[in-house]
Amino acid sequence: MDARNHGDSPHSSSMTYHHMAADIGQLVADLGLDRVSLLGHSMGGRAVMLLALLKPELLDRLVVVDISPVNADFESDLDTTFDMDYFFHCLKGVNIRQDLTLSEARKDADAQLSLRIKDAPRRAWLLMNLVEDDELGTNCWRVNLDAIHSAFRSNISRFPHVEDAIFMKPTLFIGGALSDYIQVTDHDEIKEMFPTAEITYIPKCNHWVHAENPTKFISLCNKFLSD
Repeated sequence: MDARNHGDSPHSSSMTYHHMAADIGQLVADLGLDRVSLLGHSMGGRAVMLLALLKPELLDRLVVVDISPVNADFESDLDTTFDMDYFFHCLKGVNIRQDLTLSEARKDADAQLSLRIKDAPRRAWLLMNLVEDDELGTNCWRVNLDAIHSAFRSNISRFPHVEDAIFMKPTLFIGGALSDYIQVTDHDEIKEMFPTAEITYIPKCNHWVHAENPTKFISLCNKFLSD
């Protein structure tokens, strides 16, 4: 599913992990499902963790990909993947051309972003959000950039405190060995909230572990979900 303000999901000015967890729970109910296994990466990982802690009866198993429920403060510099503020400002600074086709507009936007974001694969990932509005016929950002940016520092960058909540069902944390998102020092606190958690790292992978080594990632998920 697309999280609110992402993909084809509706846009909303309200965006917290409690909202996103409720969205997932509502989808499960709307689809008439019983217990489900949920997998989430990064922000999505925190959304499924919160739902598991608040509504454990909805879940059978949980897979969390390269994110921790433990909040940490990181230095704000351009080399850290946690400095999302920088990328928000970069995207907001793009002048989206309306006199170009979508393909041409993406190339133009890429040239603008390249002045501030040197990593080409990261620019390509960000530019996946530049689309053509079917109704208006205009080139635009698919995501609700203003709402996500506004919510990031106050909500999305921090996992909410849930007093004494524990998820006792099978849980798998998959991290990238080169990523900073699941610190070794987080393990004890993770185990307090998710006592059955297995925590494993895929070598030579950063935050986008599922894209960097999909074969190993899918193998780990299949084994865990079929046990």
